[in-house]
Amino acid sequence: PIVHSVTKTSEEQCTTTLGNIDPSISAVITDDTAAIELPEQESLITGSTARITKYSNNRIEIHASAEASGIVVLGDYYYPGWAATVDGEATDVINVNCIMRGIPVTEGQHDIMLTYEERTFIPGLIVSFAAVAATFVVPLVFRNKLQKRRTKNG
Repeated sequence: PIVHSVTKTSEEQCTTTLGNIDPSISAVITDDTAAIELPEQESLITGSTARITKYSNNRIEIHASAEASGIVVLGDYYYPGWAATVDGEATDVINVNCIMRGIPVTEGQHDIMLTYEERTFIPGLIVSFAAVAATFVVPLVFRNKLQKRRTKNG
């Protein structure tokens, strides 16, 4: 859904606050979430829609039609590493309702794309490559040094 109002709270009070709102029309966000300019009371704006047009493990595409500024709330878990664009412009993926992903949108028609970019993949690849290289290079270096000693002493 697209919600048009937020209740700001601390991470510690998130689940308690969530029990006091209607999540079909409002969302709970924590204080450290990106700045969002939405009313802090439940808003009864109707007619906004969001439709998933493509869904895979590392990419989600959504078409949204917002009657006013709001947050597109996805019913799956928030997890770092997701990046979002709205109409080709980078935007924040925020943690809403304690565990879900949300993407802020302005009034109007929008194409949203979320992509998952594993932040540990490249560093892990570099470490793995270095380990494999060391497995082959270190023995060659020692073998060459040993051969030089044998030739020198021999």
